[in-house]
Amino acid sequence: MKKSAVYITIFILALLLTNCKDEYIGQFPVDKNNPQPVKNVVVENLPGKVKISYELPDEKDLLYVQGTCKLSSGVEKIAKTSVFSNSMIIEGFGKSEKMTLRLIAVDRSQNKSTPVDIEIEPLDSPIYEIFNQMKVIPSFGGLKISWSNPEKIDLMVGVLKQNKATGELDYVENFYSSLMQGIGTVRGQDSIRSLFAIYIRDTYMNYTDTLFLELQPFFEEEIPKNNFIAFSIPTYFKVYNSNSVLKKIWDGNVTDETNYNFFYIRPGNTMMPYFTFDLGITAKLS
Repeated sequence: MKKSAVYITIFILALLLTNCKDEYIGQFPVDKNNPQPVKNVVVENLPGKVKISYELPDEKDLLYVQGTCKLSSGVEKIAKTSVFSNSMIIEGFGKSEKMTLRLIAVDRSQNKSTPVDIEIEPLDSPIYEIFNQMKVIPSFGGLKISWSNPEKIDLMVGVLKQNKATGELDYVENFYSSLMQGIGTVRGQDSIRSLFAIYIRDTYMNYTDTLFLELQPFFEEEIPKNNFIAFSIPTYFKVYNSNSVLKKIWDGNVTDETNYNFFYIRPGNTMMPYFTFDLGITAKLS
């Protein structure tokens, strides 16, 4: 009886191990005939990318065309395009450099054609021109960064500041944008001349150089609210109740909503609501 139990256990384990193998997804090979390679390849070098056009081979079971190239950094880029297109775009290049792109046609049996090697030289990524034209000026409590992004690529503008105690660069803020005209404003900085460092990165982890510059943010402080004076609200503006008065805007309470404990104008007014109050001081607003 014990031997039978052992045999059954071994059989079950063998069955489980057999079923644990990864199942193949896709069509199983039906032949070993390699497809013909693509031909009449045309290269169009673009900023940060390259467009490859070609003539597909006359193969009934052709599945896709694969393009591969290796950057000087060792990073390999791979792109695949189905038989419904005769071109591909490979993106994510940084600084312009010559490299070899290898094109291979693959059929449904996973047979590969002889490779076609072509030379490509994508133009510099747009981030470098954006960086060169970037403008940085001191602002209230910090600095203001502006840049032009005509191709609307996704980018990140990173801001660092030198720690005067350690000499290291500390993180300040990152701005993410794909706008044609981008603006980033750093706030909360003391009005002390400091060394800032600014760089740009794209989504493919390409980095520009770093711009180092010393700036002194404009002095900024909050206007005391105890001197604010509320002017009368026009009588035709519908407020929620008598507790809904203008000074609720600056009373420091941002959480208590009991009985509409904030300035609330009802909808349905005959004109756009507006209100006025006196700051109680002469000041330049930032």
